[in-house]
Amino acid sequence: MLPLFKKREWLEEPWKDYKIIGFGSTKGGAGRTTMAIEIGSTIAFVKETKVVIVDWDVVNPRLTQRAFRSLPLRGQTLVKIISSKDFSRALKNISLHSVSLSPTAKIDVLPALSYEDIDKGIVDEYFSFMYEKPEEYVRRSRELIRVLKEDYEYILNDYPAITWVALGHLSLSINHVRATSGNLVMVVDPSPWSAELLNTDLIYPKLKGMKVGALVVNMVKPTVDAINQAKTIFEPICRKLGADNFVVIPFDAKLYEAGIGALNFVSVAVSPHKGASRSARYLYVLADRFLHEEKRGRCFYIGPG
Repeated sequence: MLPLFKKREWLEEPWKDYKIIGFGSTKGGAGRTTMAIEIGSTIAFVKETKVVIVDWDVVNPRLTQRAFRSLPLRGQTLVKIISSKDFSRALKNISLHSVSLSPTAKIDVLPALSYEDIDKGIVDEYFSFMYEKPEEYVRRSRELIRVLKEDYEYILNDYPAITWVALGHLSLSINHVRATSGNLVMVVDPSPWSAELLNTDLIYPKLKGMKVGALVVNMVKPTVDAINQAKTIFEPICRKLGADNFVVIPFDAKLYEAGIGALNFVSVAVSPHKGASRSARYLYVLADRFLHEEKRGRCFYIGPG
């Protein structure tokens, strides 16, 4: 049985740093992890700067699985750091996994968990800490980002679905995002329900004061009519959120295969296969706007047509 949360609402102050990028979604399977990996890899590859991706999705750690081709057997992980009895010491001993993108570019990954964390009950300790001490959990999460910012120019966060109400209170989920991100990318599927959910009091008011860098609609092999319908449904939501960019990404075969781990590389956008992916061109445009914090009007459209 889940613990009862305090009845009050609270809103954490988001980071005032557009280089701390969070990737959230209102449901699983929207392409959030793929977008985090592709944008993070593109930034590291183009700018040759230090980039780290943190996998916060302990229940469905797709980012960790793609970086390690599985879960790591052991080693330092997010759940170990956050639930550590000596949190200050854990922060001083952060060791990350590096993924090479090219001879001159790499990206570091903080995995969500390891097999050792499961076997030794550390994952259970992590969830108990999260639910029993939600405000301390959020404080530690913010402190982790602060420490990583000392070594990395860009920090990307791959979150669980933002409506993680099956496992905890929505206030915890939202405040965790606010405390660990300065530039939120919302990734959704093209269903009208996704637009309605973003438009309701369940989500929209809780994003107040946050910089929304992009609203991304993931579409698999869309027709022209489907793209036009997505524009009609989601452009008003983009304007309401005050998002800088409105992005329609047609997940083509190469991008989709990389997302499910069928191809032997982490990112399409920086691989030899990028020429075979029409989606890669849109990823580069979005990454370029993040690199330069472009502000050519709200809801700048990136996508087909």
